Amino acid sequence: MLLRLILSGVKMRIISIILANTLIFLSTLKDTFLFFLCLRNFKQVQFKKFNRLISNNWRTSFFKSKQDAPVVASKLLLTTWDDYQPYIKQILKGKPNVLTTEIVLLLEPTSGTTSATKYVPYTKSLKKEFAKAIKPWLAGLYITWPKLLCCTQYWSVSPAGHAQDITMDIPIGFEQDSEYLGGRLSSVQNSIMAVPASVQNVSDSETWAYITAFYLLRDNKLGLISVWHPSFLTILIKKIKDNYTSLVSDIKRGGISIEPRFLKGFSAHVTRPKPRRAKQLGCYDIHAHGIFEKIWPHLQIISCWADFSDEPCLKQLKKLFPTTYFQPKGLIATEGIISFPFGRRLGIPAYRSHYLEFIDARNGKLKNLHQLDVGQKYEVVLTTGGGLYRYMLSDIVQVTGVLKNRLPLLRFIGKSNYVADIRGEKVSLQQVDDIFNVLYQKYDGINFLMLAPVVEQSRAFYSCFINVDNPADFPFGNLAADIEMALKNNYHYKYARELNQLEEVRIFLTPQNPIQNIVSHLELLGTKKGDIKILPLSNISNWHTILRGKLL
Repeated sequence: MLLRLILSGVKMRIISIILANTLIFLSTLKDTFLFFLCLRNFKQVQFKKFNRLISNNWRTSFFKSKQDAPVVASKLLLTTWDDYQPYIKQILKGKPNVLTTEIVLLLEPTSGTTSATKYVPYTKSLKKEFAKAIKPWLAGLYITWPKLLCCTQYWSVSPAGHAQDITMDIPIGFEQDSEYLGGRLSSVQNSIMAVPASVQNVSDSETWAYITAFYLLRDNKLGLISVWHPSFLTILIKKIKDNYTSLVSDIKRGGISIEPRFLKGFSAHVTRPKPRRAKQLGCYDIHAHGIFEKIWPHLQIISCWADFSDEPCLKQLKKLFPTTYFQPKGLIATEGIISFPFGRRLGIPAYRSHYLEFIDARNGKLKNLHQLDVGQKYEVVLTTGGGLYRYMLSDIVQVTGVLKNRLPLLRFIGKSNYVADIRGEKVSLQQVDDIFNVLYQKYDGINFLMLAPVVEQSRAFYSCFINVDNPADFPFGNLAADIEMALKNNYHYKYARELNQLEEVRIFLTPQNPIQNIVSHLELLGTKKGDIKILPLSNISNWHTILRGKLL
């Protein structure tokens, strides 16, 4: 009788998962159909979107000095985040009709790669714009990997990284990534999530990681993992490895072994015991190769920031999940969505979402989506329903090809405004990324590379932070010489070296992969865990005092 009840419960759970996934899939079909139907006319779709956004919002405070919509549309200058700061302050105080005529639903915080925290206004129109790209992405997942219909999902849920200011009249932040979908689809999505949304209310980072690991480990139907930076998932994997015995014990008894005071705001800390799942997990060696694909046998796809194949966290994950498909997420910012994947087709522009323009890296000219050339690099410019107008996103993309209808395919390659500059040398992220791509191919056994300036009183130089498999046999001197030579291709760096403003590149050897320590420090600086990106270049000049290791 007991066995029959258990089997009945299992069958009902599977049926509910299939029904929820089917509803989600069906709800994506309209926007997916329209996306591909309108492809032949994407140029006209783009121009109509720009004109509609301007005409709907030209009576706002942002445009109050303009006479009419046509003038605004023809003379609107490019903008940066600094142009929006005074308007965001007005929105925080509850003032209407500031950037758009719509009600601001919330302000989503983002710390970004190159700046302090920004509060991006979200309106009903902006959420719809996101959904017009996210729904085709989801449809592509179900069409390409139909077994996902029988699986649960994990979309990243960061710990509470911001406190609501009681003087603010606008809510701050989404709970989890699935909320970008909005409406009924978001609530249906929550029913198949492996981790409850309320984990976002846990403010302590270690507690959050343990709870998230608990729910992921107890779910044997997990089919999709969607995170932003790969480091987000490596942190959770490490938490599982470090606490495996305790987690399995908690799964068996149906409770989380954490003091109640750390669970404040988390409403689902009592769960149904799963002794069979615990017994299964107890038979595994958590340190065995490929063990996580045994723990989650239905896992088919990991969606994450994967445009840089040599990124250390991504390489680490691919070793842990050797047969799982890693889908590059496309270019998605808090301000807007620029591109997304459809199945295995990557970099499709979200032309139905926002008005997209591009600054040509060759000559600085502003171009429309249909004017882009294959192989060339461009800086993205956005106009959105959230109230950003010809906003320079500082993201650089390269056109990798075109679809049959001439819609260009885009790949994110870096930030235009991310530089390290302590003596006028202006070392850019793109330059360092190109250097590291060569080094990863030339030298075997490199697990981690990061370049950052070091300032010690009057001394200044760049240090390459590195972790390798066999330090005793590694040619660190040759590596440093290669980096020094490559950096001197930058005129400003070479000039600073000639003036003795900078000393030559040095190596900082870390005894273990420093990713966890880097993430922890960035969190202390106020960066939300889900926003953290560990890039090849950092402009923080005191990593040598934060990370374990030594200068060689």
